[in-house]
Amino acid sequence: MDKVEIAKTVSGLAISIGVESIISNAVKATTPEDTKTLNKVCTFVGVIVISGIVGKIAVEYAEDKIDCVSKWMKKSIKEAKEKQEKETI
Repeated sequence: MDKVEIAKTVSGLAISIGVESIISNAVKATTPEDTKTLNKVCTFVGVIVISGIVGKIAVEYAEDKIDCVSKWMKKSIKEAKEKQEKETI
């Protein structure tokens, strides 16, 4: 696994955990204490689904940005090496 894939994996994990935490906290803050059991179960299922959807979108966005930065870095390094080679000749 190369460094870019490792960065994608680590960031994807952190993003997924963060999204789930944010959504769970928002739901907890807005759900009344006296909510019935069936409603609590449905709310829990909703949190899982919404967290999955938002997490997937956020991870895809982050992976796209990682790819852009990686391509930019590779291009910049290549250009710097070519410039250095021309200067040493």
